[in-house]
Formats: sequence, C-alpha cells, structure tokens
Amino acid sequence: MRDLNYYAGYFDADGSVRAYKNKKTVQVGVEITNTYRPMIMEMHERFGGRLEMRPQDTKPNQRQVYRLLMTGQTARDFLSTILPYLVEKKEQARLALSIRYDGARNIGKHRASLTPEDLQERLTIAAEIKRLKRIEYGSAA
Repeated sequence: MRDLNYYAGYFDADGSVRAYKNKKTVQVGVEITNTYRPMIMEMHERFGGRLEMRPQDTKPNQRQVYRLLMTGQTARDFLSTILPYLVEKKEQARLALSIRYDGARNIGKHRASLTPEDLQERLTIAAEIKRLKRIEYGSAA
C-alpha cells in the first residue's frame, strides 16, 4: 500500500468533497473519478466506499471512467485520515468534517430530524464548500 501523502495528492487532483441536503439532514460525501482502474480499486480496498463505472460514450477514443463514492462515516474516516496531507482540498475537507455526523441518530422517516437552526448551519457549510470549488488561483509565476 502507498503512503497517505500519495492518496491525498490523488484526491487533491481527482477527488471532490460534497455536502448536500439529503432528506432531513446534510450528508457528507467524497468522490474520486479516474480512468486508471488499479488506483481506484486500491483506494476502495484501503478506504471502502462504493465503486461505479460510468457508461462509455460511443466515441472511439473514450476510455472507461471509474468512480469511488464514500458517504457518511466512511467519507468522514477517509477525510480525517488524509486531512493532514491535503493541499488544495484541505479547507473543504475541514469544513465537511465540521458537520456533525448523525448516523447514530437515524435521521429519516419517522425519526428525529434536525432543528431548523442545525439544518441552516449545515446548509451554510455546504454552500461554503461549494464556493471553495470555484476559487480562481490565477496564473503560475
């Protein structure tokens, strides 16, 4: 297995941090997308999650795209593990980890839901994560 610096660099390049409204709460997730299947498989074996293959277009030079998705505690564990080594996505990961995990509360149909204040706080964090994805860094010197 590779060291955590490598995984963090791979995630900085080909991953994304997500925070989105899901039923009555805000869910944290990560996604890593690439055409190099062995690396996606290695990360899946090490960190868990769900593997998907995007359907290929009919273009002759189109390569198969693989995607690793993690949500809930799996995503939080992954982000916590690589956080010290992240560069570009460090602030997004830190914000995602600041969203309290509700897995133990079983939020959903016929269960406890977030207070309006808690939901708004989480939606604000999700909006900040989305904003950070759109920062222009300018040209390299």
